[in-house]
Amino acid sequence: MSQSQVLSNSCGLSRTEAPQTLLSKVFAAMNMARSRRALAKLDAHLLADIGITAKQAQEEAQLSTWNAPSFWRM
Repeated sequence: MSQSQVLSNSCGLSRTEAPQTLLSKVFAAMNMARSRRALAKLDAHLLADIGITAKQAQEEAQLSTWNAPSFWRM
């Protein structure tokens, strides 16, 4: 049995193609909020390491939990 067969569900979809459940969306929103809180706490040298300014970090941290970039959504 190949790895793709192991990762398939009963509908024949891989885990990356399977529709999200409400619970997985709640967990994703909680992770988004946690990430934004952590981003707001980073100091200037850590922000420079990831290539953003303090202003950009604060703007991102102030966004609503549900306002995620499309490439972050599953």
